[in-house]
Amino acid sequence: MTTTVFSVEGMDCGRCEKAAVAVLKTVPGITKVTAHFPLGRITLTSAHALDDGVVGEAVARAGFRVLRRL
Repeated sequence: MTTTVFSVEGMDCGRCEKAAVAVLKTVPGITKVTAHFPLGRITLTSAHALDDGVVGEAVARAGFRVLRRL
């Protein structure tokens, strides 16, 4: 298992967290998602290394933007 943390722009409430988690759970290979809007972070656990572009696209579908991998 691999754990990856991303800095995300635009999450500003609990509803935002839920939206991000829901979309990211649909990405193949991701087994666990946690979002923390006060820090603007999303933590992903996956079966394999994740493609930043795929994660960025999923986050964008939720209405947010990945700033960088932490």
